[in-house]
Amino acid sequence: MQLVSILHTTAYEFDREVQLGPHQLYLRPRDGFDLRISSSRLDISPAASVRWMRDLFNNSVAEASFNQPTNRLIITSQIVAEQYYQCGPQLGLETTKTGAMASSHTLTALTAFQQVPDPNETMLPEWLHLDQHVSCAEAIDQLIEMASYIKAHFQYTQREEPGIQSASETLSRGSGSCRDFTWLLMWALRRNHWPTRFVTGYLVSEAHPDASGATHAWLEIFLDSLGWVGVDPTCGDLVRGKQIAVATSVNPDQLPPVAGSFVGPATTESRMFVSVETAFISSPNADAHLASNR
Repeated sequence: MQLVSILHTTAYEFDREVQLGPHQLYLRPRDGFDLRISSSRLDISPAASVRWMRDLFNNSVAEASFNQPTNRLIITSQIVAEQYYQCGPQLGLETTKTGAMASSHTLTALTAFQQVPDPNETMLPEWLHLDQHVSCAEAIDQLIEMASYIKAHFQYTQREEPGIQSASETLSRGSGSCRDFTWLLMWALRRNHWPTRFVTGYLVSEAHPDASGATHAWLEIFLDSLGWVGVDPTCGDLVRGKQIAVATSVNPDQLPPVAGSFVGPATTESRMFVSVETAFISSPNADAHLASNR
């Protein structure tokens, strides 16, 4: 087990007072056997009424509602989590030989995660092809090879603008953000009928400084006998404990960490600032560590 601290701040500044609409916040990491929330604090200014819920994909989402007008919004999420998933998926004896593709009954339940927008958008490069008849062990090996290829041959860029590049754009440019690399691999796997889902969260790794210090994205593929397995093409490997998942969805455009609206004059101008600090904690006094990061 390792302790992880996450400090995520999002701030908006307006050049005049506005009335904020409801905001949806995807900031709380995904609890489970692999990760447990040790402490969690959500600070919002101006004061907000917060309602927690589970969305369609069982993600934790906080809805913040505001009463008074303001010219600034600051949202700070402080998390200390216990991370237990450090090695990646464990192959049992039965998974080394059995097929990786799920049964037809299971695939029916996963139909939404197999849909490919513009399936004939571009030709599928050979290195992005994962055959349906491979074993779980072979699938794991090939997924690592695909992720490694993207990391080695594509240039990472930290794009600030919203939206996702199409698979053909990423292939032709040879560059993209973590979201773009994730969608490229999802698109290729879905072209071969593999169920995949988009994951957003955080990366805690000094080995990837360009991708750290911001929210991160990767994918999960459903393999028979193993369930959802994380693959991170930006890091070039499977998910092995450096990624902290917050939420999942069918497509990459459904999970902004903070989403909301405001009402004000049409000429209102706004600016947004985002800061993310992540670190492994060796000291058991995690709360004191977080306080020192403020």
